[in-house]
Amino acid sequence: MQIIRVFFISLWLLLSASAMAETATAKGQATIKYETSLMSSKVGAEDKAKALSQAQLKAVDRYYAEAGDAQSEGLDAIRAKIKADPERYILETVILSEEDKPDMKQYSITVRATLNVSQLRNASKSTSAVAQAGKGEKSKLTFIFVSRQTDSAQS
Repeated sequence: MQIIRVFFISLWLLLSASAMAETATAKGQATIKYETSLMSSKVGAEDKAKALSQAQLKAVDRYYAEAGDAQSEGLDAIRAKIKADPERYILETVILSEEDKPDMKQYSITVRATLNVSQLRNASKSTSAVAQAGKGEKSKLTFIFVSRQTDSAQS
């Protein structure tokens, strides 16, 4: 009896912990053109890193595109934050495919990124108009009260 109780409690804890994690996966694809040197005609590590970063941002774009208008409204405001600190918003990146076309000097990469939805929402909220108003810009609110007297009343 004790073993069954322990099993169900541990199963409940495991399922509740996975339900609390706010993550989402999205695919992103980027293609860049690169310059070759005299010594090498292959893509360099710097260009690969640039393509990976662009693919990760495309994955965030795709997540917001699928999320709808209300959530995608704040994406432009937080794009710089995501570029500055991608590890905070992108938990894991798996490279699905890479393709180098040396004749066209193009490098393509496709990734699947696991996004930290909680951090994305918090960043979006911090750049909203309501949050900006709370930081010092006071919103103007006016109340108008009109009192009236009754001319006649019926009982």
